[in-house]
Amino acid sequence: MVELIKEPFVIRALLCGLIISIVLSGLGVFLVLRRLSLIGDGLAHVSFGGVSLGILLGRFPIYVAMAISVLTSLGILKVKKIAHIHSDTAIGIVSSLGIASGVILSSLAGGFNIDIFSYLFGSILSVTDTDILISTIFATIFLSYLFLFYNDLLSTTFDEELAYAEGINVDRINAMLAILTGVTVVLGMKIVGLLLVTSLLILPAATSLQISRNFKATLFLSMAFGALSVILGILLSLVLDLPSGAMIVVVNFGVFLLTLLFPGGKPVSAN
Repeated sequence: MVELIKEPFVIRALLCGLIISIVLSGLGVFLVLRRLSLIGDGLAHVSFGGVSLGILLGRFPIYVAMAISVLTSLGILKVKKIAHIHSDTAIGIVSSLGIASGVILSSLAGGFNIDIFSYLFGSILSVTDTDILISTIFATIFLSYLFLFYNDLLSTTFDEELAYAEGINVDRINAMLAILTGVTVVLGMKIVGLLLVTSLLILPAATSLQISRNFKATLFLSMAFGALSVILGILLSLVLDLPSGAMIVVVNFGVFLLTLLFPGGKPVSAN
């Protein structure tokens, strides 16, 4: 184990996974409380189409997927507002379109190959120094955004109509949150894969909500649980010779089950 941890690819995977997990699990708290937790699943399906398009074109699959994911996340907000439909309906529409597009484009690109499967299920061997740099940049943007607009985020999360009345630019807050989610979902694909990345949005947030009724504490606990699950999941996958993405989800779920031992309390508050 000690020798494995010293391997460069393991160090890169742990570092990148730690950074991405903090962002995804932090965003997850806002999304879960807004009942938008499944947006990660929808964006993952759309990103699959973006990856397939990038492979077909032979040009930077991750960046193509990132651009499509961001545009889709903004599109979900727009469709929800214009069409007056619920969020889960808008997410379902883009999700089905994304996975269908991915299958078609994959077929045109020569069918499912090793590259596509690594994006779908994650591959810590594929994490590069560039991935760590990009993840660090977006983590810095997220934490800065959280620090600068914390009160606005809090208001729009718990009562959007009241936030409008208070003069908060709700559309800008929601757009930035959607952009950050779209980017980090794609960045997480190499660690847990597109089919499992939603777990880092939902499970740490759901776990922290079981034991904390204070919003700030919930936010920090979610980030801690996300980071813990990634580190333990990757290390266990190396020891047991199992897929790292799947092990991260299993550890995440195990921690969630442990928190169910705590008695339920009042819903989380903004205090």
